[in-house]
Amino acid sequence: MIYINILAILISPIVALLLTKYLQNRKEVRERQYNVFITLVSSRHKNIDHEQAKAFNSIDIVFHNCEGVRKSWKEYFELIHQPNRISEWDNKRLELLKAMSDVVGYKNIIDHLDLGRVYSPVGLTEEQATQKRLAESMISFFESNNPKKEK
Repeated sequence: MIYINILAILISPIVALLLTKYLQNRKEVRERQYNVFITLVSSRHKNIDHEQAKAFNSIDIVFHNCEGVRKSWKEYFELIHQPNRISEWDNKRLELLKAMSDVVGYKNIIDHLDLGRVYSPVGLTEEQATQKRLAESMISFFESNNPKKEK
């Protein structure tokens, strides 16, 4: 009996340490998955920006053990490289977001309709269009006034 107690005393801290490490790693993976999901959901109303690109590029790593997400990502990735199928992009992106939402804990809570509902104020859209026109105008101005430009 004493040997069992000694063995339990020796093994208990090791088991506790291993369990803690496992739970901590699992929590970190879930947080990374959640952050990628939130980045893509919160910016789904706009064209691709740097944060979205980083999130899309991290899917294969962050969701490495989630076959449904990886399959949806692969299908979306292949589709966005086909300009003649632009009309299908939004549906495929919603499928990807739905697969991700299931993994991060929103299965049977969030559906395609929820993910398709986007709030994009007119003022924000107009501001983005104005910034784009301003950037294009500046580029055009500097290109036309560049003395080093060969004609």
